[in-house]
Amino acid sequence: MRNKTKNIFITLGVVILLVLVFIVISIVRAINFPEKEAMSYFETNRELLQESIRNYEAAKQVSSVEGTKAIYWNGEHPIIQYDMVSEGLLPSAKYYGFFYSFDDVPVAFQNGKDALIPISDNEWEWKGSGDNRGIVRKIESNWYYFEAAF
Repeated sequence: MRNKTKNIFITLGVVILLVLVFIVISIVRAINFPEKEAMSYFETNRELLQESIRNYEAAKQVSSVEGTKAIYWNGEHPIIQYDMVSEGLLPSAKYYGFFYSFDDVPVAFQNGKDALIPISDNEWEWKGSGDNRGIVRKIESNWYYFEAAF
């Protein structure tokens, strides 16, 4: 009888451990998914994105590339921001995507005036009022990945 009870507890322990591992892996994937999706999209559609920038420079008209919402944000360092993924509803929304900086200067979300604080040579964070915050990461010349949370 003792062996049977011991085997049941061992089996139950293994099952619980496997469920916990599955949950942790799912959480890690969910946390990193928006960035991976945006970066994969950027890599796959690089030529279309470059073409949209050339078209803007020629005609001064912003055009979204399929799967994005492109917006021109004027300011000291003008950008075209391509929104890829948004989650949640205001006041607690999150946004992910990338932007083209015409003078290759990183800026906060929607070209806001929040100061960028360096995290590394190619990554910055910003903090706005309340719990508004985000990160900016350089992809390549003139192109930056962003995350913003409100």
